[in-house]
Amino acid sequence: MEFWKAYFRVPASMIVWVMETFAANRARLAAFIAQPKVATALKVLFIGTLLIWLAIAFFVADDEAGRRFTDWFKEQVPFTEDWEIMN
Repeated sequence: MEFWKAYFRVPASMIVWVMETFAANRARLAAFIAQPKVATALKVLFIGTLLIWLAIAFFVADDEAGRRFTDWFKEQVPFTEDWEIMN
């Protein structure tokens, strides 16, 4: 009987261990990101990556892809129909 108790207890104890580790790591990560220099570095990294991807998309895309994107954007944001720049 003890074998079966241990057999069924192991998965539960592993789940508890994983959740405790996850919670501890999440708290450490939140404290790390809360530091001003780290937060600034991450913002610069994310914005820089976004700008690089936009530049790649701008230089690689053809006119057909641009037209499809513009049409999709007009469908998603209805008030853009009034913008002359989008026509």
